[in-house]
Parts: sequence; C-alpha cells; structure tokens
Amino acid sequence: MPPRILLGSTNLAKIDRLRDCLEGWSFDFTTVNELPPHEPPEEEGNTHLEIAEAKAVAWAQISGGLAIASDGGIDIPALGLNWDSLLTRRAAGEHATDEDRITHLVQLMDHLQSDEEREATWKEAVTIATPNGVIQSWEVTGPTGIVRRQPSESRIEGFWLASLWHFPDLGKTYTELTTAELHAIGDPWLNLKSQIQTWLSGEGYEELRAIP
Repeated sequence: MPPRILLGSTNLAKIDRLRDCLEGWSFDFTTVNELPPHEPPEEEGNTHLEIAEAKAVAWAQISGGLAIASDGGIDIPALGLNWDSLLTRRAAGEHATDEDRITHLVQLMDHLQSDEEREATWKEAVTIATPNGVIQSWEVTGPTGIVRRQPSESRIEGFWLASLWHFPDLGKTYTELTTAELHAIGDPWLNLKSQIQTWLSGEGYEELRAIP
C-alpha cells in the first residue's frame, strides 16, 4: 500500500505545490477538508523552518498519520521593523483577504522609491512529519525581486504576493513567469521539489513506506 499523507494546508496554491513536490511517487493523498472537525495548527516558531516543522507535526497529530506542511514569507529589508517575513500572510490582520493584504503592503511601501529599496526575497520551508515528530525538513531562499506599486492582473489564488513580486530583468511578475523562467530565477518551490525528489530517491520513500 502507498503511504497515506496529509497535504497540510488550507491554501489551494500550497496544496498544489506540496502535491507537486511528491510528484512521481505513489502516495495516498488526503486534504484537511477530509478531516473531522478540528482547530488548525498555530503558527509558532522563530523561523519559517520552525513554523513548518510545528505545523507538519500538528497536522500529523490531527490526522493520525503522515503530513507534509510548509511555511514561507517575503523578506523586505528596507521596511526594517515594520515588516516581519514570519507574518507575511497575517500582516494585514488575521482575517484579511488577499486584496486586503495587497493594499496593506502597497501602502506600507509607498515611501520607498528606488528598485533597490523595494527589493524582496522569498523564503520557504517544507517538512514531512508523523505525530511523533519531524521526519525530514528542507528550507530554501528564493531569488530577489522587487515589490511593485500595483499588482499584475495575472493572479495565483492563495499566493497574493506573487502578483506584486516583480523581476525587472524579465519584465514580469512571478505570476507571469513561464516554467523555463521559473527555473532561470531559482524558484523556491522548484528548488524544494528537487531536494525532496532527491531525498525520496534515496532512502526517503522507503522510510515513509515503513512507517505504520
């Protein structure tokens, strides 16, 4: 039987990417919508890696089996203490919509004029865990782009910041990049997929299969 694993996220874009990280391997995927009524995990930790690990373990405990989860955020040095990448999704409020988040960041950065001041780098971490603890974790730092003053009309539902994250050399936002361009810039999700696939090809998949 293939390992049963929970895609530990309520974000549709992240669910797709977590599933893609495991592409080519036989898994019995489940989603959080298939779980009994539950409280989602708290986002606790001092780094994206710590938060991803805590979420993966919590989702595994809720589901009673394997879980994969992630945490990521954008680092904007010019904002200093006015921005924390760990709070990227919650910066505009716990119940903010994607449009609220876009508006909040655009206004927060309104005083920053140059491309250098508007530079931003994405970080992402992914963890596979059981109810007893972490099995394996990965963390990457993505490329540096700039934050536009207006979002692109091209959107990825669930990845609100992607429509603002712009790459001047290509003249495109993240949402407009082709697969080849994503590879060229060092897309964090493609890098994570490569690392996870390498681990699975080693002893990783057999390790997951051996878990009761």
